[in-house]
Amino acid sequence: MGINTPIKQLNSDATKLEVMALLLNVSKSAVSKMGNKSIGDVNLAKLKDYVEASGGQLNLQITLANGDVVSL
Repeated sequence: MGINTPIKQLNSDATKLEVMALLLNVSKSAVSKMGNKSIGDVNLAKLKDYVEASGGQLNLQITLANGDVVSL
């Protein structure tokens, strides 16, 4: 999977649209629209919410120019 992967492919358990909408506190239509976007086209907060609602976990790690690593 890469940055152009549709977000809906992150839902490996195929959690129902209705359940995702309830967990994200949005409409089914909003979940469907988000699911059709690429990973790179969604802000990190929404991506984190979607991944966690589908049972996953989003980890972000940044390596700075001096070699320091920051985990968010």
